[in-house]
Amino acid sequence: MLRHLRPWLILIGVIGLVVLPGAAARVQDVENLVCPTCESCTSVLVGTAASADGSTMTSHSCDSTTDRTWMNIVPNRKHKPGETAKVYYEPKLTKGPDDPDRVETGEIPQVPETFAYLNAAYPIMNEHQLAIG
Repeated sequence: MLRHLRPWLILIGVIGLVVLPGAAARVQDVENLVCPTCESCTSVLVGTAASADGSTMTSHSCDSTTDRTWMNIVPNRKHKPGETAKVYYEPKLTKGPDDPDRVETGEIPQVPETFAYLNAAYPIMNEHQLAIG
């Protein structure tokens, strides 16, 4: 029934493979050099059922020009009642975990205990393999 459409579908597919990448690669404004396809990121999250040994894994490509590039491991910590955690304006723009140029915007109550975690732009995973991306 669809046999007569098959050559047309193949032709449309080939045109899409040839024309679309070329169109995406064109730069319209060389002075402002904007690459809309370069402002995309990719997250990969693997759950326990999807890995060979039941581990969770996470990865993220920060392909935009707005994400920070540093990361550090924050150890497990116990906090006293009434302690707070500082909140900063635009943390993605910081140059490190103790950036002196960051702007504090407030504080929030701290929980009694925090698990160790990877502190990165995206994604985050703690010592118990709980991840978000």
